[in-house]
Amino acid sequence: MYYILKKDPFPEPEPYRTQSIGWNENSDDYEFIIGECVTSTFEKPFEFELWEYDEGSNGVAEFYYEAFPLMSDALINALKSAGVDNLQTFPAVLRNFESNLVRTDYKVVNVVGKLRAADMSKSKYIDMGGTGLMAVGFKDLVIDESKVNNAKMFRLAESITDVIIHESVKNELEKGEFKYLRYMPCE
Repeated sequence: MYYILKKDPFPEPEPYRTQSIGWNENSDDYEFIIGECVTSTFEKPFEFELWEYDEGSNGVAEFYYEAFPLMSDALINALKSAGVDNLQTFPAVLRNFESNLVRTDYKVVNVVGKLRAADMSKSKYIDMGGTGLMAVGFKDLVIDESKVNNAKMFRLAESITDVIIHESVKNELEKGEFKYLRYMPCE
């Protein structure tokens, strides 16, 4: 069984949101979401501002996807413990200027590996791009497990913003204290 890995949209407390700042403020995250190896080199850590969506919010999520894909070191380590071996990571600094909070235990993450694994005949979806690739919005996603070769984690070629994890990875993550993660089951 497979799951879509997401940030929980309704946690308590509401986590900070992120936005790119500094040298990477106007950078494009495309290279980090297409499932291919990033070949660019970066001289400095990626920089992000943490900002409150609701006043009084103070949670820091383990997984962000508002700018570049960001994961905490704890989440990356848990994924590796679960057998995930297809992550490229790049240093990041997260800052909240109002509270002077600075976090250096996060990385910009590239999930290397994009698989065309959706069973389109059994899934319910809207094909926003009209090609069946990259921009399909799934209401109910069915994974054709014969196409994934027991992959632990991958990007879905039909919807490249979706990161898919194997049930064994989900089970390992549930042992941790990742209160801001959500696992949406695929049929």
